[in-house]
Amino acid sequence: MAKDNARIEAYGVIDELNAFVGSARALAEETTDRNGRVWPLVPFLLRVQHELFNIGCILATRPEEVHPARPALLSPTSPASSTKLTE
Repeated sequence: MAKDNARIEAYGVIDELNAFVGSARALAEETTDRNGRVWPLVPFLLRVQHELFNIGCILATRPEEVHPARPALLSPTSPASSTKLTE
């Protein structure tokens, strides 16, 4: 695979985004409220990091090696393609 391949570029973007989210999570873990509790966004940021790692794994797998039972990332029939983030 060539270094200028879009998949390789996506690896880098996902990795940098994951590092940024990790920095935000670390800062949030250090930030406490008046009662000494950490910022409630910490678990959400941890989940985002896990999902970014999963996306990196999907990108690292060649399409012909994807197990048929695993849905393609955001395919038109994937439930994730129509899911909206809500609280």
